[in-house]
Amino acid sequence: QQQQQQDVGPVAGNIDDETTMARAVALLQALRNEAPRQRPEGHRYRLEPLCGRVRRASILLAGIPPWPARLQGKDHRKEEDDEEEMVPPLPVQSAMSHIAHAFGLLVVVAGSSHGGLLPDCDRKRAEEVAFPVAVVTLLRLATCLSECSFQGATEMAWRAVFAAQRFAALDAAHGCRLEPKPLFAHLPAPEELLVRAEFLAGGMAYALGTAKVVSDEEAELSPSIERRFVQLQRQLARVEQWLQLHRRRVAEALEAVSTRLGALSSAPGVPLSSVCASDVGCPAARTASSAASASKQQQLLQATWHYERSIRLLPKPLQRGGPHLHQMMLVLATALIEAGTSLAAMSGDAFAMPCQSSVLMSLADADHQLRRAEGITDVVGHLGLAALVLANRAHLRALAADVLVARMLTSKDVGTQQGGAEFDTAELLAIRSLCNDDAEEECSQDSDDAKSVGEDMLEVDEREETLTKPERGQIVARLGDKAMVLAMEAVQSVDSVVEPDVAAILALMASGALQSVAMQLLAMSPLQAAGADSRRAALSMLAKSLQLLPSSSTRGVPERSSLCDVASVAQTTASLAAHAHLLQGEIHIDAVGTIGAERKQLQQRIVWHLERARAALHGADCTNKHFVPILVHIYVAHSRLLSNQASWMSKRQADQALKQALEELVAACRAVGAVCSVAEGKVATLYAQPTLAWCVAAEGALHESRDLLMQRFRSLLREICTREATSMAGGVASCSGGTSGEGNGTGLWKALYRAVLQLNAAEVASVPSLCGNLLHGSDS
Repeated sequence: QQQQQQDVGPVAGNIDDETTMARAVALLQALRNEAPRQRPEGHRYRLEPLCGRVRRASILLAGIPPWPARLQGKDHRKEEDDEEEMVPPLPVQSAMSHIAHAFGLLVVVAGSSHGGLLPDCDRKRAEEVAFPVAVVTLLRLATCLSECSFQGATEMAWRAVFAAQRFAALDAAHGCRLEPKPLFAHLPAPEELLVRAEFLAGGMAYALGTAKVVSDEEAELSPSIERRFVQLQRQLARVEQWLQLHRRRVAEALEAVSTRLGALSSAPGVPLSSVCASDVGCPAARTASSAASASKQQQLLQATWHYERSIRLLPKPLQRGGPHLHQMMLVLATALIEAGTSLAAMSGDAFAMPCQSSVLMSLADADHQLRRAEGITDVVGHLGLAALVLANRAHLRALAADVLVARMLTSKDVGTQQGGAEFDTAELLAIRSLCNDDAEEECSQDSDDAKSVGEDMLEVDEREETLTKPERGQIVARLGDKAMVLAMEAVQSVDSVVEPDVAAILALMASGALQSVAMQLLAMSPLQAAGADSRRAALSMLAKSLQLLPSSSTRGVPERSSLCDVASVAQTTASLAAHAHLLQGEIHIDAVGTIGAERKQLQQRIVWHLERARAALHGADCTNKHFVPILVHIYVAHSRLLSNQASWMSKRQADQALKQALEELVAACRAVGAVCSVAEGKVATLYAQPTLAWCVAAEGALHESRDLLMQRFRSLLREICTREATSMAGGVASCSGGTSGEGNGTGLWKALYRAVLQLNAAEVASVPSLCGNLLHGSDS
């Protein structure tokens, strides 16, 4: 009865503005009550990492907006782990039992289409009551099942949603309802039931697509609860059996709904899930199983498809505006952003294997989803969300440039930009989609045959091959320019005073985009003569990235009651600041040709940047997987600086510098060991409950840091052994050997070098103890 009271609204007839608003409010309340619960982090702005070429810091990010506040599902479950909450409540089960019996008796009660056993109760009148009641009950059942964690709950929830969609289509096929009995006057209109069924299907797909980590462990049910679940399965099967017996009517009703919808700009992400609208003869269990076991990208694309259908199915009076339409448009935009982010995350494999055209095509598809979201945000008038979409599109282009740079570095043609694999047709199509201006793409972004049009254009352009195929360096530069322009446009389009939460996220994303483009510029400097210019341009970008970071003097970090995770914003700011200073220090370390006072000034500048990088990480948790890789690179950079200083110092000063360089690497090994000693599942990350993307990014960065640290350790020990051997051959006493406590320092360095050569990167945490045993006279 409570559910029915929330769906109060007129059935048919002419309505005025006040009645339309009442229907809109009732629909919005019903959509909220039936929406699946969103995870806690879904209520705030958050950042997701995009795995680019740089792993030591997450400089490429995707900004995800919070779920619209007025459509956030209510938590119907208790905080304590009560077994009774694992299955739908008893009233829902009782309603399903009555509905299953009612459809079994529907033919008997109605008798025929002309008259039945009861007065004024023919088949049409009976179905006008049975269909909407079945839809409301099935939607409530699907909402309850989507919150359960036991095996088979998700698949059963999809079966309930698909059955509700078919009953709603049958109800809509009846047309205008006859005058209902007073008891059933509260039933929603057929169009509203279609909207609610599609919206709930989108919410379930979105919840599955944005789930953190799927656990293999399912909740075990007691015998009594298991019996209740088995009864629900039987009742749902009886309802599905009725639909199967009337599959011709169902197919005609669904076809009428599809005709009313027209052409959609979205496509179903789960191939078999479209069976519910095309092939009614397919078993419902098979359709639900395909929907429940789809990948994250497929689930999110499926969610956008359902959300678009729900908006298209709104009655005409409700399509003119109102709170329901505003919230539904924001939901569609949020789902499109999530879908685009998930497609962009697929490109992470491009840096572990040779680049393939499917990676660039995934980025182009992600950009297409974000362009659709940008158009929706412009219509809704949400400036903050529109700016966030622009920033996401900027990082997509920076990520595409990273993919191309990785290919060029693999083929070792950075200097000449010649040779290597040529771009195929699919890659050229994706690159042109990312490089072209938005004005050139608006004419075809919403067209159903946009892809075929693009392929036709490629066929025409291939006739002028010499004019259409740009160089790789030009493509990377073009993508980098687009990334910077979009990122800065996003920052400037939002007032940090009015929307501090979005402004903080946009500032972080703009800073990361500038750092990514700077690293691409350093890797892509084609000529040695242009190396100095490239370094100056990169240093300018890095200085600008530091100015963009949120701070107390410019864009303050949002308050604790804000819509973004304050702790994650502060830690991401520290990570980006440390990486910017580290990169500036590395640029100066790699500079050659400096002598005299200029060299001394450069050394001081390097030390200042490294100290600033350490200060940015000051107070951070030493077991944070996202901070340790940057800290390791800071130690390695300082070690390189000391090693370079040893080349122009005196013998005694050089030995002292090399010893300090070795101590820096030992400190880095201790930092890695601190992370490895923490129990699995308790390692700190940027988020209290990190998503799978953050965990993967942290693991990749830590693995890369171990490899770099072991490589640098071996290189430094080889340099020390070489210097010691040269000194001994010249008859010069070794200063460093004297401090070891042994008569022959060279033997100790060689023993340490041999011991390190036998270790692998995973054992780098054991290097400090090994150094202590060998260099301090301990038996080993």
